[in-house]
Amino acid sequence: ISDDKSLLVAGGNPLVHMFDINSNVGTEEKPIMTYDQHTSNVTSVGFQKNKKWVYSSSEDGTVRIWDIRTNHTLKTYDTGVAVNTAAITSSENEIITGDQNGTVKIWDLRIDKCREEVQPLIDVPIKSISVAYDESIIAVATQKGKLMVYSPSQVNGGHLELIHELNAHDDYLLKCVISPDAKMIATTSADKTIKLWNTASWELRSEE
Repeated sequence: ISDDKSLLVAGGNPLVHMFDINSNVGTEEKPIMTYDQHTSNVTSVGFQKNKKWVYSSSEDGTVRIWDIRTNHTLKTYDTGVAVNTAAITSSENEIITGDQNGTVKIWDLRIDKCREEVQPLIDVPIKSISVAYDESIIAVATQKGKLMVYSPSQVNGGHLELIHELNAHDDYLLKCVISPDAKMIATTSADKTIKLWNTASWELRSEE
């Protein structure tokens, strides 16, 4: 959902649809725009904060940035492998992807290339990525239940540094989300639990 709560974008297989939330109240919900250049399941979607463009990732191995007014692709990044998740940084200068091969890639939108990649666990797919509002930490959820937390290292030129690793769940992770104040990380899993982790102590705050 866009920041002003006026638009909703949803990914399917393989289309991305945009809806006008206000105009569809009480009427048949029809998309006002359809983006149709993906060739496989869409795994992530999101808005640029001023609604200038929309981004999406797909199992077809691409990340696309779309003109919000047309179905024209402004930028396409080919990862070479199915992309399971994508997240935009708050500065909107980078999109971070996690793929089926277990690689996290940082795509710099200013230079139109991948500037860094890390592989938390060899050949273990990445299921979800979340970026803190201040970009201080990046949470990476893996298929084997591990939560990896990275931080840009000021000593190492801003490159990612692994600062903590949690055996978060007994089954594969589905989603990780950093709270708006970056004090907690929520994780969900195929083990049918939801957990909240304290980012100061890395202790489990609650479990449901």
